[in-house]
Amino acid sequence: MTVSEMNPYIRFASDSTLYIPSVYSRARDCRLIYLQQGQLLFECEDREYEISAGTLMIWQAGLPHRLTADTAVHAIILNFDFTQNFSGHPYMHPVPDAEYDPSTVLEQVTIFDCPPLSELVVLPDMFFLEEDLHMLVREIDGQKCFFGERASVILKHILIQTARIILAGSAHSSGVVEQV
Repeated sequence: MTVSEMNPYIRFASDSTLYIPSVYSRARDCRLIYLQQGQLLFECEDREYEISAGTLMIWQAGLPHRLTADTAVHAIILNFDFTQNFSGHPYMHPVPDAEYDPSTVLEQVTIFDCPPLSELVVLPDMFFLEEDLHMLVREIDGQKCFFGERASVILKHILIQTARIILAGSAHSSGVVEQV
């Protein structure tokens, strides 16, 4: 799949204060977390990331991960697919790592023209996306006519902005590549 072929489906969107359970789990769809307030530790694939406000994280289904926070954090969370192929599936909670069944993953895609978008993305200082993320959550919450289509367009815009930053970082050898 290419970036131009993405047609995201948003299964769940929330802008809320969270108390993070510190357990390894896996999701059956893709996740996007944008941390608005607080700090947390994100662990996956034998790496630890200290996440602060303004950090955007995106990962595909099936990635074992653990989020840990000493206090409540405020974040925007999306459960999504890169395509509309599984739009009929309802919201699915992440499952503890021990209970994970790979056959329950809805989709895993490779983004050929931006491969890092197919993996774990951790980008700090993404404050400029916050209003778009709020708009997306409002669309999902409001459920006005064509809300799913508009939310999909907004998420595609966010993913394109993220891809541009990733690709610009790799072309200029900036610290963004290290974060990714």
